[in-house]
Amino acid sequence: DFGALRARIWQPHAATAVIGITFLFTLLLAGAWAYTDLLADLARGVAENLLTRVLLFAALLLGAAWGGYTAGRWKPAWPSARQWALCLAGGALMGWGTLLIPGSNDGLILVGMPLLRPYAWLAFGTMCLTIAAAQVVRRRAGATTASDRAHVG
Repeated sequence: DFGALRARIWQPHAATAVIGITFLFTLLLAGAWAYTDLLADLARGVAENLLTRVLLFAALLLGAAWGGYTAGRWKPAWPSARQWALCLAGGALMGWGTLLIPGSNDGLILVGMPLLRPYAWLAFGTMCLTIAAAQVVRRRAGATTASDRAHVG
């Protein structure tokens, strides 16, 4: 019954715990993998453990879509030109950031920081300060759309 699934949305801490446990099991069963590494390997033509990684990526996408559907939040909409531009700029900044910081988020948080690698702590601190600065700028600029007002605390 989909109605029972839609009755409530999971609390963030419970959902995060389930995600963490799921990723632990995939790590134990399939080894370390990240969908970004998979996409990079596909672009380079590398085929190491490809089937398992593609299946995990498909499960990730389907799980995200299923979660949105069961929560009643699956509302496909074509993005505006402004949204396209913002997403392109954000993606370019994220891509540039990956060139500056070795590894993915998983590599940074699960490997670099526990091993007290200076680059990891510097990168994490820089990200925190950048996010805080962006929030300050956004609040000072004022929310311009209903969506912006909903996201500004």
